[in-house]
Amino acid sequence: MATSIWPWATPALRQQRWEHRLPVDRETTIRLIVNGKPSSEQPTLVLLHGFCGDAEASYIRLSADHARRMGWATVRINVRNHGETEADTPGLFHGGMYDDAEATVNWLLEELGVRHLQIIGFSLGGNMVLRMAAAWEDRFPDGVKGITAVSPAVDLTKTSRALETCRFSPIYTQYFMRKLRKIYARKHRHFPDLFPKGGMKGLRSVRDFDEQIVAPAFGFRDAAHYYLEASALKVAHKIQVPTLLVHSRDDPFVPAEPLDDPVFKSNPHCRIRITDRGGHVAFMQKSPNERAYWCELTPWHQQS
Repeated sequence: MATSIWPWATPALRQQRWEHRLPVDRETTIRLIVNGKPSSEQPTLVLLHGFCGDAEASYIRLSADHARRMGWATVRINVRNHGETEADTPGLFHGGMYDDAEATVNWLLEELGVRHLQIIGFSLGGNMVLRMAAAWEDRFPDGVKGITAVSPAVDLTKTSRALETCRFSPIYTQYFMRKLRKIYARKHRHFPDLFPKGGMKGLRSVRDFDEQIVAPAFGFRDAAHYYLEASALKVAHKIQVPTLLVHSRDDPFVPAEPLDDPVFKSNPHCRIRITDRGGHVAFMQKSPNERAYWCELTPWHQQS
């Protein structure tokens, strides 16, 4: 979580930056931040943020800046209702939805003609891209060369439990609930009939939010049913895209243990890299010359 709150500077990303509003369905539009010129001539990296994050999160910008220095175009997705885009859809989101990522991939491949595409998802975004890969099975688009999931929340039940019981649970819970209340307040402002005032009254945890708001909105019986059905762990055996999974044993609230499951270890299309230290989407360490971030130490771009 360190890279979510540290003010890492990436001024070069302001150059050749443009925004694209992409329709996902008749009711939903998402906002993409693009650097470079995705095309058949330039490899492109798609980045998907984590829970309550957005396309401007430090870990997203650090990874995009690294790709830029390697000559890649980048597309940073604001998942629906993130990055202050609540007015662009009447609905919510849940941790297993990959519609926004898939719409972005299709736009890049079919409309811009990109031929070499890599996709990186962080935390809950990692769960989303893994579920997308599983849904593709062996029919994944030709231009998709690989997927990387960093600190992926592939078992939402264990992630929820860890968030509630870890050492800094009160701090993390307060942080996420503050974010969720802001999202709900903006949804109420734009869609007051769908999101009535006081709809979050009495909700004190992320599980409460999932139980009372997310689960019924998407037809799940309750939070437990939502966590089970939306976890990549349930469908990972279907993944056939070259996939790299990066995690750390000391992640405070997204356990790495689910990646030890045979569903991942026995899948020949999955490579797993678990470190003893690294925290949550950080993996910072000293390189010979300077501080290095995970993307500078991991060959995500070599997948094909």
